[in-house]
Amino acid sequence: MGRMKRIVFLLLLSFCGLLQADEATPARRRVTVNNRVLASINGKVISVIDVMKKMDLMLYQSYPQYLEVPEARYDYYSRHWKEVLKDLIDRELIIADAEEKNFPVSSGDVREELEEIFGPDVMINLDNTGLTLDEAWQMVKSEILIRRMMYYQVRMRIYQQITPNEVRKSYDEEIRSRGLQKECVWQCLTVKSSDTKLALEQAEKFKALLADEKIAFDSLQQELDARKMLHPDVQIIASQLFRQKQSELAPALQELLLSMQPGSYSKPQMQTTRSEKNPVVRIYYVHEIKAEKVPTLQELEPTLREEITQRMVAEKTQGYLAELRRHFHISKEQIEKDLPDNFQPFSLK
Repeated sequence: MGRMKRIVFLLLLSFCGLLQADEATPARRRVTVNNRVLASINGKVISVIDVMKKMDLMLYQSYPQYLEVPEARYDYYSRHWKEVLKDLIDRELIIADAEEKNFPVSSGDVREELEEIFGPDVMINLDNTGLTLDEAWQMVKSEILIRRMMYYQVRMRIYQQITPNEVRKSYDEEIRSRGLQKECVWQCLTVKSSDTKLALEQAEKFKALLADEKIAFDSLQQELDARKMLHPDVQIIASQLFRQKQSELAPALQELLLSMQPGSYSKPQMQTTRSEKNPVVRIYYVHEIKAEKVPTLQELEPTLREEITQRMVAEKTQGYLAELRRHFHISKEQIEKDLPDNFQPFSLK
């Protein structure tokens, strides 16, 4: 009897420990839904649940790891439910238009796309997303229907508008917008002295020597030392070789360099700098001035055609959807007027 008492006592201790551990572990939070009708298009109702299921499918396709994280799902829902609602409304308008036009989608097409999205284990993966087969079937069928309607109602109607003249016009605009620039390859020789007049006199001699005897900047110091032409109070510094677009140059320097011919030297330029106590004298040498290469129409045509297509698709899509909203009597104001102020369809508890 004493042994049984000890066993019961130990079991009670264990049970109490489990209770304490359970109390110490916070309960898993969950997303709750304030479900209600958000819109009605051609007899088809769109509710908060419909918006949530669409977002769940989007999460599964892009971030499946977050499906089981309530905080992540809530954040995603809160940020995107309005834009997803707008997208669902637009989709329903297109579907309603397709139904009026008796536009077909085969079961084989739907089945094939379901397997592409969810893989061979369709039912298991559907269960992970919280979707039934019928719900997923209708979503995928709608996706195919919308894709095809957009092709026939939008894309097919713009292809004939993308003429060679339209491409040429875009090409000319592209070249103008690039603001093609020249590239300057240059160096400068800085002449320093405590006597500015002396620096200027020496710089004039150096320029004549450089121009007449074609001595490189980097070899000038050695040549002057050999000829004993460098005054003791004068210092010369040859810069590195610079390769810069004209927009990277200071305005005054840009004007000077672009006015020179390649292979020529500037007149000695008296300049004041923040780092020098006395003005310095600089001689500039232009190695090369290269015009930026202008791409040909043939090189840019594929990109231009794609850009024109995307722009026209966006414009045509907006026009098509506006036409459908008028046809089915749908407006943003009609949808929002029935929602309470500060309506929040989701909460985290």
